[in-house]
Amino acid sequence: MKQKAALKSTDLLFFPQDITFRPCDEGWLVIAIPTANWMVLPNNLQKQFLEQLMQGKTIGEVYALADQQKQANELKRLLAAITARTFASTSAPPQPLYHEGYRMLNIYLTNACNLQCTHCFMRSGQPLANELPKEEWLRILTEFKSEGGQSVTFSGGEPLMNRDFDAILHHASYIGLATTVLSNGILWTKERIETLAPYISEIQISIDGFDESSNAIIRGAGHFERVVRNVILMANQGIRISVATTFTFQNLQDDTPERYAQMVRDIKQQCQHPVFFKLSKKILHGRNTHYTEAENQTFYQRILNIERSIDPHAQHQNFMEGHTPNQADRNCGFGGISIGADGEVYYCNRVSEVESYGNIQGKPLGPFMQQGHQLHLQTSVDHISPCKDCHLRYICFGGCRIDDCNFHGKLQSHHGPLLQINCTEKTIARLERKMIDSYNYRYHF
Repeated sequence: MKQKAALKSTDLLFFPQDITFRPCDEGWLVIAIPTANWMVLPNNLQKQFLEQLMQGKTIGEVYALADQQKQANELKRLLAAITARTFASTSAPPQPLYHEGYRMLNIYLTNACNLQCTHCFMRSGQPLANELPKEEWLRILTEFKSEGGQSVTFSGGEPLMNRDFDAILHHASYIGLATTVLSNGILWTKERIETLAPYISEIQISIDGFDESSNAIIRGAGHFERVVRNVILMANQGIRISVATTFTFQNLQDDTPERYAQMVRDIKQQCQHPVFFKLSKKILHGRNTHYTEAENQTFYQRILNIERSIDPHAQHQNFMEGHTPNQADRNCGFGGISIGADGEVYYCNRVSEVESYGNIQGKPLGPFMQQGHQLHLQTSVDHISPCKDCHLRYICFGGCRIDDCNFHGKLQSHHGPLLQINCTEKTIARLERKMIDSYNYRYHF
């Protein structure tokens, strides 16, 4: 990592235009709205120093106003925080970096799957009658890259059920796309892992329990040990790997936190490289799962307890890792292209819940990418009420465009303004509390 240059007394600091101060129990939550950046100031003295720097005083001029060593130390702590968060710059105000959803492609290679998971929102099993051939996928990937695409995620069904998976993956990597694979982990062999490892940027394997019996309730019997073995093989092959677990009320038990934590430890102990573990905190409508909002809230709390049992600070760590300083999110990702196995084009990866915008077979991808970018901007927080006037809009990004907006992810049939319908003052207060706690967990000046 490039080391940041030390500040000098003659330096002026340039800050983003729109900065707000929010009082909190710890002192002040300071938010740079356009860059989705924030700091927590522990006292009024640091706030005063920050305001003087924002008014155009040099570091030396502000230092001269400190009339004792204790005050000078507070200024040093403030400058350390500004530097750590890249909250200001000595050359120009920091500029926001935006996630561009249209540069990320999600491909459902097949609807075929060797499992019948109870919560599968794709309801996968049998292949579709009109799934795209290999040549079409190769063309789509090539055009995606030439139009500025950066990464592709292969999922299904089970992507390995597509007989041309290896060739399609190889092509995507060869032309320079970052490749992610979502798999149930069953069909991999040691030889296939070794062969395909160079072409995989990241792989996510699903394990929906902590042992054979709990996993079998969701995914069927006889797979758990094989999948765990393949996770270990992949990690030791140097593939960046994560294990995604979606419990349901069917297999959540009183001792699940302890049993899941033990599984995590057992896997990590056998791996020479890191393995990341993810817990789903919401259940979508699936094959046999239809949770109400209230049930999902209860589910969320139970999963949070499992997460905390492994690492009490996991929530804070994950939040900070998901909010890089000056990385602004205008959208949940709506507008990013998802292509179904039959070539239907969607602008959300929850393809069973949104509208198709046409079929890609035999058609150039460029116009679809342009349309996705336009939809991404149209549904950004800058165009949704009341988000567009909220000081947290680029940190929160307005929630899910299906679950939290009045158009429910379906723009073609929607008329009238775009509204966020689930945000409240309590929602804002909870997010601010998470920002404060996560910041104080990460930084100590």
